[in-house]
Amino acid sequence: MRYSYTIYCSTMLMLASLPVAAQEYGMNNSPAQYDTIPVASVVCKTPGKIILTRAMLQPFYVFQRPERQPFLTVHGNVQYDFLYRSLVDTPFSQKDFTQHTVQATLDFVFRNKYPFRLVISNRSSNSPYFRDITDVNFQFSKTAFMNRLKEQIAGKLPDLLSKYNLPELENLYRKKKLEITGLQDWLHRGNRLQEMVEEKEAAIRRKQEAAGEITATTAVPNTQDLKQQTRDVAAKKINNFTDSILNETDTLARNSAAAKYLKQKETLEKSLAELKEYEQKLTRLKKLAKDSAAGLKQELAQITDPERLKEFMRDHQFDTKELPKGWKTLTAISNLGIGRTWVDYSELTVKNISLTGINAELNPSKLYFAFAAGRVNYRFRDFVIKNDHQPKQNLYLVRAGIGKKEGNNLIATWYDGKKSLLNSFNAPTDYRLERVMGFSVQTRLQADANHYIILESAKSSFHNNPAATPVNGLMKRVWNFNDRSNEAYSIKIYNYWPKKSTKISGYYRKMGEHFQSFTLQPINVTQEAFQFGVQQSFWKRKLTVDAGVRKNDFSNPLINPGIASKTVFKSVQLSLRVPKYPFLSVGYYPSSQLTVLDNNVIAENQYNTLSAVASYAFRVKKISMSSSFVFLKFYNNGADTGFIYYNASSYTASHFIFLKNLELQTGVTVTSQQNLNVFTLEQSLNLQVKKWLSLNGALKYNRLNNEETLWGGTAGLGIFIKQIGTIQASYDKSYLPGTGRNLLPADMGRVTYYRTF
Repeated sequence: MRYSYTIYCSTMLMLASLPVAAQEYGMNNSPAQYDTIPVASVVCKTPGKIILTRAMLQPFYVFQRPERQPFLTVHGNVQYDFLYRSLVDTPFSQKDFTQHTVQATLDFVFRNKYPFRLVISNRSSNSPYFRDITDVNFQFSKTAFMNRLKEQIAGKLPDLLSKYNLPELENLYRKKKLEITGLQDWLHRGNRLQEMVEEKEAAIRRKQEAAGEITATTAVPNTQDLKQQTRDVAAKKINNFTDSILNETDTLARNSAAAKYLKQKETLEKSLAELKEYEQKLTRLKKLAKDSAAGLKQELAQITDPERLKEFMRDHQFDTKELPKGWKTLTAISNLGIGRTWVDYSELTVKNISLTGINAELNPSKLYFAFAAGRVNYRFRDFVIKNDHQPKQNLYLVRAGIGKKEGNNLIATWYDGKKSLLNSFNAPTDYRLERVMGFSVQTRLQADANHYIILESAKSSFHNNPAATPVNGLMKRVWNFNDRSNEAYSIKIYNYWPKKSTKISGYYRKMGEHFQSFTLQPINVTQEAFQFGVQQSFWKRKLTVDAGVRKNDFSNPLINPGIASKTVFKSVQLSLRVPKYPFLSVGYYPSSQLTVLDNNVIAENQYNTLSAVASYAFRVKKISMSSSFVFLKFYNNGADTGFIYYNASSYTASHFIFLKNLELQTGVTVTSQQNLNVFTLEQSLNLQVKKWLSLNGALKYNRLNNEETLWGGTAGLGIFIKQIGTIQASYDKSYLPGTGRNLLPADMGRVTYYRTF
């Protein structure tokens, strides 16, 4: 509550004296603290001091101006990375390789409500194989927007406590405390005892008069002595006045001061008992409300579906007036990106494609729409083939359907564009770029989030030379249902039983000889592909078994076209986690490596790997330690792969010691294969010198075929500077296996910079 003033002054400039005058009259809140000074009247007569009297102060309420929301806030990070390698062995062979990478991630928030993200990155190198690239991506962050909505809703959760009658009970509790305070104040006033003594004196006097001991006209020789006698008699009974008053039978005693005192005391005791009951109820209800609020917050945090969020708000009667305008529309945007984006829609249309253009996906209520258009990039496993005559691939895609993308749905997709189907670097561009178009119908049948199946059927058309066949011819082939060679089918399943800790997932795909899409796959070959996996936990989830099989699971865009392998790859892994015992894991699974052949064709060599890992963390007195052992075995031979470590075995043992500001690591590695045996011993340390400075280094001893000794090592540092960022630098001197069954020296250096703001 603030005040308005009636001001008498000679000129309006005298308003400057108002704060001083207010302080003189004992006002706590000087008007100088506020943006404006409400003035009831200004009377200018004679020059003089501003006159303020308390009679002139009229209370009024001041509504503070709402806090201005910034139009735009920006947070993010910037990072720079420089890499040098004296020798590169896969997938290309190169010496003195250098690469610069710069990336900035900017998170914009408009009006403190609408989040967007901008990512700008640039990578350049001296490699004749890697093309310099600059990526820009601007996208609406649905996840960040949903998180802001949930934070705003979570802030209103205390309002839900009213359903537990907490406000009403708290009000009764406050009133009862005020009542008790008043009773205690009345009972403990200093004149209560005096009132009862004087009343007792009057009662004794009346009894004496009635007994004839004294009369109203009897002279009292010494009034002070009589009063003292009366006080003495009363004082003896006042010591136990409760019993005395209760034994009185006359009407006067029932209305005496002592009786009122006793009645108020009984009322106080009753009120104290009621207050205790209120306290117990409040404690129970507050705990219940706290637990309920915590449960609601947990439920709210797990919501990812906008429709479920709307249901949550309806169920708990949230007022949506304070939410950002258009929030319902924005939550319907599943994805909106401009620039470099990843497009991943279905097995038979477009899957895991890097696209420079626009990609939008909306799922309002029961409807679904998606659109993508742009250039397809030659990117795979983070390298880009450098070629001035690289064909300009492009993609256009439209999707529409009903249902939720992550729920039951029926979605139709149409795709069109140009795609390079051959991976040879020096093939003529016109013959490497082909027109591809087609459509698919996909449905997802879902029992719940843990059990669903996805069915898809597709049909397509393509040709080898864009000038050979008109587009109408391609369109007719798409809609020619008599031709089954350009069809494809796919089924995908996912099942998870939490109570049994069982998970089964996988897919099966069959493609005709003339089917083609923008999912990475070979051409001109009838192909069946499948991949299935099972995960099962035993022994109260201490032992986990993962097993799987796959065939023709080609996802490499650079693989030789026309391949249909008959090999079925099997994999199995067992993991054992028992508290206070070492962790164990054993796995057998296929692996692969890319190799550039002499005819400028990239080949993918596959082989099987057996691995075993054991690790154990423990303490010796107050020192933390950790030990691990790793075994690797590659099952292949030199005739079927370009992998240098063919049919090789590797054993590695490591031990870590964690001190306060120091970490020590000792490692031993033994690698063995035909005509190549390497023993490596390494000792490294990581020292935190200051909060802003860390140092690390290592010394490596290498023994080749028990004949040659080679020394290597690493050195590095990290520096944190306020307002500048973190700078890290490292150097590594190591050795790589060569085709001549020898070790080739390789130097690697790296400098990185990172700053958040």
